[in-house]
Amino acid sequence: MTTACSLRDLVISGLITDDLCAALSSLAAEARLLREENRLRLCAIDENTCETIRRDVLPNLTERDAALVPAGLSLKNFRCAFFDMDSTLIGNECIDELAALHNVKEQVALITERSMRGELDFEHSLRERVKLLAGAPASIIDDAAALIRPTPGAKETLALFHAFGVKTYIASGGFTQFAEIVARDYGMSGFVCNRLVIEDGRLTGEATGPAGGKVLDRAGKRRTMEVIAQLNGASLSQCIAGGDGANDLEMIGAAGFGFAYHAKPIVAQAAPYKISVGTFSVAGDWFIESWT
Repeated sequence: MTTACSLRDLVISGLITDDLCAALSSLAAEARLLREENRLRLCAIDENTCETIRRDVLPNLTERDAALVPAGLSLKNFRCAFFDMDSTLIGNECIDELAALHNVKEQVALITERSMRGELDFEHSLRERVKLLAGAPASIIDDAAALIRPTPGAKETLALFHAFGVKTYIASGGFTQFAEIVARDYGMSGFVCNRLVIEDGRLTGEATGPAGGKVLDRAGKRRTMEVIAQLNGASLSQCIAGGDGANDLEMIGAAGFGFAYHAKPIVAQAAPYKISVGTFSVAGDWFIESWT
């Protein structure tokens, strides 16, 4: 017997053709098919049909994002959402922008990439990168902030979350000097990040963690989610988490609904759900509220 909890919705974001709709309808004749411009939702599919879709349909869906999410996945079942900032909520890696302004871009970018792929310990790599910024005028923070590019679809998706009572937070190994700008612009409830140390109007080449403590790493992100969820009277199963780097893996894995966004291979392979093609708005497509 198929139970409600074992049913899935197939959500496809991208080019939707008549042929695709016909093929899916033939596989799941009793399932309700919702079709809008550039997205489709096939509702309440049983596990046998899901297996057929995984085997015969998903491998052929090029240039589209597809996910088999719990049937009727609803934001009403979540209380909090946590997101990485750099290359997730914004299109920049802020430390790389600072490095470019201080003429150490290549050296910093090499360390950043190795860290995001999980080849280097995050705290060590962060300190090595920040050290290269020593002596830079503090004004380059404002210069870098002016270069922030919002991720397409992120602000709209977070607005959807907010409309249904989900509080959103930044949990980032990046810096509070940028996170406070992004959080304010997106209407988020808060942020927990590292901080660049400034003395006498210049960067010292050092960074501290939240409240001056340990640098926020992957374990710190998960702990941040646990603490803030508890403060909101929520369990981890009532949390959403998304990010792109190895530093996000524990947070993504511990959340009730975790996803990777245009992520490094190690993260895309481990995350339960992923966006590889489309904008951040795909994350909104997964939830039934965006269809009603």
